[in-house]
Amino acid sequence: MAGALLDLPTTASLITAAIVWAAAWVDVRTRRIPNAFAVTGAALGLLIFLEADGLSGVSRGLAGLGLGLLLMLPGYLLRSTGAGDVKLMAAVGALLGPERVLLAWVLAVLSGAAVAGAYAVRAWRTRGARAPWGRYGQMLRTLLRTGRTRYVAPAEGEALNRRFAFGPAIAIGSTVAAWLPVAQFQQ
Repeated sequence: MAGALLDLPTTASLITAAIVWAAAWVDVRTRRIPNAFAVTGAALGLLIFLEADGLSGVSRGLAGLGLGLLLMLPGYLLRSTGAGDVKLMAAVGALLGPERVLLAWVLAVLSGAAVAGAYAVRAWRTRGARAPWGRYGQMLRTLLRTGRTRYVAPAEGEALNRRFAFGPAIAIGSTVAAWLPVAQFQQ
């Protein structure tokens, strides 16, 4: 039964790439990631794991889904990412499993940081925008002091005064993680 009709890792990688890039395109255009992407990805991921390893495969897919959700949840609670980003990363976990969703998340965070840094530098150079570090410090101090999150709205003229679409960063990280050779994870 395991992969008799399809090469399941390749299938999972292709489906992951198709879903995350379609979601990224919609996110850039609308600043939303519809639930259909997350639901479709999660369902297909669990079916692929079921085909590959039966019920133990499904438990791996569910572990990946849960880990993807947990990795993105702090960003959502701090209001730096949207719920669609969280659900999309959970779907990536269901498709790729826990090991690869962790790598996908790390690569997405690095990609997102590069995009945010480029955006901030451009804003500082072209508009003379202010840096957001004071606001970030206020949010961090509140979290460390009280254990609660508190969102501090950006000041007028601040660089990064609005959220950018994180879907493309998720797409980059997930695509790279999906296509790395399996041997990278078995050492």
